[in-house]
Amino acid sequence: MGVVYRARDLQLQRDVSLKLLPDDVAHEPERLVRFQREAQVLASLNHPNIAQIYGLQQGPGSSCIVMELVEGETLAERLKRGPISIAETLRLERYYRGRETAIRMMRLLRPPGLTAERWTPPPLRRR
Repeated sequence: MGVVYRARDLQLQRDVSLKLLPDDVAHEPERLVRFQREAQVLASLNHPNIAQIYGLQQGPGSSCIVMELVEGETLAERLKRGPISIAETLRLERYYRGRETAIRMMRLLRPPGLTAERWTPPPLRRR
């Protein structure tokens, strides 16, 4: 849903990724809400397979998620080099499964408006 660019954070002297909404949808209120929600959800996750979110910048007519730059080839680039071995396929599957599991667990454990401080687990039932 966005366009990603490599950029340089001049204040912190590090390379980052910038995700922007495409120009043709950047002014649609529902897209802006979804984009902000995406930044909030990703910022709430802490997993080695998910890029860290450094910030959400919003200005007149544009929004940008500033996030960790993760270098390496994409799956599409890897497939252009030829077939993937079974061992590499299993490694990739574990990587993506771990990332998806982290996202699903975070959604289950952190529904909107619920914080750990206010949540009390139900009592255990004895049989």
